[in-house]
Amino acid sequence: MSDAICVIVTFALARVGSKFEKLRTETVYRLGEGEQAILPKRAEVVPKGTSANTEMSWDFFVPVCVGDLVKTGGINQYVVQDVVPAKQLPSHLGKFKTALRSQGPSCILEHFDTGYSVLQHFNSLELGAKEDTLELLIQVVNGLAVSLPAVLTSTSISGAERKEKLNAVKMSVFLLCKLTESLESVSYRQSIITATGKGNKKGKASEGLLQWDSERERVLQTLVQLLQLDIRSLWSLSLVEEEFISCLTCCCYKLLENPTISHVKNKPTRDCIIHLLGVLITKYNHLLGASVKVIQMLQHFEQLSSVFAQAVFVWSTEYGVRAIIGEVMREIGQRSSEELAREGSGVKAFASFLSELSGLVPELMIPNISVLITHLEGESHTMRVAVCEVLGEILVRVLCGDGLDESGRADRDRFFDILQEHLHDTHSHVRARVLQVYTRIVNSKALPLCRYSEVMELAVMRLMDKSINAVKSAIQLLAAFIAHNPYSCKLSSADLKKPLEKETAKLREMKEKLEGQAPVAVIQASELWAAMEPELLVTVRTTLEPTSEAENEQEEDKEDGDVKEEKSEDDDRATAVKIAQYLRINKYRSAVKLCIKAHSWFPESEMFASLTTLTPENLMDTLGLIFKARFAGGPSL
Repeated sequence: MSDAICVIVTFALARVGSKFEKLRTETVYRLGEGEQAILPKRAEVVPKGTSANTEMSWDFFVPVCVGDLVKTGGINQYVVQDVVPAKQLPSHLGKFKTALRSQGPSCILEHFDTGYSVLQHFNSLELGAKEDTLELLIQVVNGLAVSLPAVLTSTSISGAERKEKLNAVKMSVFLLCKLTESLESVSYRQSIITATGKGNKKGKASEGLLQWDSERERVLQTLVQLLQLDIRSLWSLSLVEEEFISCLTCCCYKLLENPTISHVKNKPTRDCIIHLLGVLITKYNHLLGASVKVIQMLQHFEQLSSVFAQAVFVWSTEYGVRAIIGEVMREIGQRSSEELAREGSGVKAFASFLSELSGLVPELMIPNISVLITHLEGESHTMRVAVCEVLGEILVRVLCGDGLDESGRADRDRFFDILQEHLHDTHSHVRARVLQVYTRIVNSKALPLCRYSEVMELAVMRLMDKSINAVKSAIQLLAAFIAHNPYSCKLSSADLKKPLEKETAKLREMKEKLEGQAPVAVIQASELWAAMEPELLVTVRTTLEPTSEAENEQEEDKEDGDVKEEKSEDDDRATAVKIAQYLRINKYRSAVKLCIKAHSWFPESEMFASLTTLTPENLMDTLGLIFKARFAGGPSL
């Protein structure tokens, strides 16, 4: 038992001794007045083609703030040893350049302090020193992008070499991103001064600004080239630290704050930023951060609505991150109506973003459209307009045609109902824009035929709107209805010529066949009238003879049931047609009764005018006229 205790005590004393020896060999550097930090010695940079006997004893952690690198660090954490004075930086940059040529990109491990000193003295340095530093950092990152594939695919790489490459990547990317942000800030300030200044003279500042506009795209392409490699394997368990990702994304979003980023001349820069963020979203788990940042920047930079719409489109299609659309839509949908109704809430940017995004990927917005529809009941008319435009784009490009399933038809009908409701919106701007949405739907032939008459009636009602914009939009919608009326016929004589010739040939064949057949006897209407006249005259006289009241009621119940409700017809001509039909099927009493009643129903009708004096002769003449006109091609009823 005592032997075991002795072994344990000896082992513990050995470990304490080793730690004490390690701390004793560390170098003490003075960071400021009255402040000291114990810093590990940095490993010697191993020239290419040689090997190190000792592992690199420190790690570089990307700081949250640039100034954190000169403060006391933790054990084995890199801290800047010496901030080079501004006057000595040109000579140190020369040494940096020489080391880059001889040692390659790993020279950043030895000359990081030089790059950091440029950041610290940025405002007091000349433009040439900044340009030289930018060029050196671009070459370092490019060199890493070229040399890392062999390291990443190697199975025999040592832990020391992996650590060295990781520190080089983090150091170079950190310096390049921070220098880019600083140059962008200066560029923005100079653009404001140039815009407000007088005269057309351009000094060195303007030349620097123009040069930075050309170099900015180069920086972004370099970072994209590096990040497209699977550098995650350099980290332990491939867990990339959040500070490294934040350093890159902050640089991208800083560049997007430029007011001219949406201009045509900056399209290459814009595309590089979008693709760099796309890589960070897909490979480095930046999805949630990107969706939150999109909303935040839209709220403060209205000009970014089209830029972010294009960005979300690229991320969801080229990079396959469709979830970004749902995340952004949910972020907008969760905004309260009271917040959106306030000025400065970014509602115009949100509305423009949604409208432009619906024009790019309307089919991907349908699963999350319900979170936006809630804003139709909100106070912001700008958001109501945006949601209606999104619905219109979906109806035109997705929910159209005859191939929709039952769910698609239900969504289509629901969206059309929503649009029709907002033709009566309280705000005139909403009414006008919904009419414009309907105009686009009609011009695209996406309006179901069953809704034509209903929507047209609503458009006609809007012609009486108190808003002139709504009236103009209603006129445009009615013009679209006329131009795209599915029931109108637009055929030229040339279009009808061939069908006419075809039908004429068919008619000729039919005539030839009829000529070859035996003639069929045709009974004239006058002959039919002559045959029925004696019996009809008896019926007329019997009807006109006075009888007892009881007999009249009995006769009416028995034979005149068909005549009781004849006045449901609208005019005298329809009644005359029924009388002729009764005569044709030998219902003489019904025909006579209906003819007598027709005179009382239509006293001003010319057909029944002779019945003013009710005699058998006048009644027979009227019945004969009606029958012959109906069946003999006489005067039209």
